[in-house]
Amino acid sequence: ATNDDEFSEVFQNWLFSQFTSSAKKDVKDLIESGRSKTIEFEERLIPDSESKEATKIQIAQHISAFANTAGGHVIIGVDKDGQINGIEQDFKTVTTGQEGFQKQLEDALNKHLGETFASQKTDLSLETVGAKSVCLIEVAPSDEPIYIDGDEFYIRDGDSTKQLGSRDAEKYIKKQFR
Repeated sequence: ATNDDEFSEVFQNWLFSQFTSSAKKDVKDLIESGRSKTIEFEERLIPDSESKEATKIQIAQHISAFANTAGGHVIIGVDKDGQINGIEQDFKTVTTGQEGFQKQLEDALNKHLGETFASQKTDLSLETVGAKSVCLIEVAPSDEPIYIDGDEFYIRDGDSTKQLGSRDAEKYIKKQFR
C-alpha cells in the first residue's frame, strides 16, 4: 500500500507541475509568437508619460477589436517588439499593488466595455515569465457587436486594432453577426 501512496503522491505532484508549467509556457509562447490578429502587447496599464485614462482606453479598444473579430489575447507588460518589461512599475504606482492593478483594470473594462461583457467575455490573470509579472487578458469572441463607450466600433486588421466608421461598421456587423 505504501508504494501506491508514494506513486499517487508523485503522480499528483507531476500533474500539478504539468498544469502550472503549461499555463506559464502558454503565455511565453504567446509572447514569442509576436503581435498578430489574435495577440496584442501593451507595455503598461499606467504609463508615466501618457494620460492614465488614454492607455486604459487603448487596452479596451484592443479587447473590443478581439471580441468583434475572433477573440484573442492582450498581454500587459510586454513592449511592441515582444520585450518582456513586466508590470512591477504599475504595481508600485497603485496603492495596493497587484490587487490595485487588477481593480483598476477591471474598473476600466467595466466603464468602457460594460460590466456584462467584461465579466463574461474576458479573463484576467497575472502570470510570471522569467522574473517578470505580466497580465494576460483572454478575450472570447462575442456573439454581438461590442462598442467602446457605446459608440466606437473596433476590429482587428492583421496585427493592428482599427476603428471603423459608422458605414463600414454597419456592413461589418451585418456580415459578422448574422
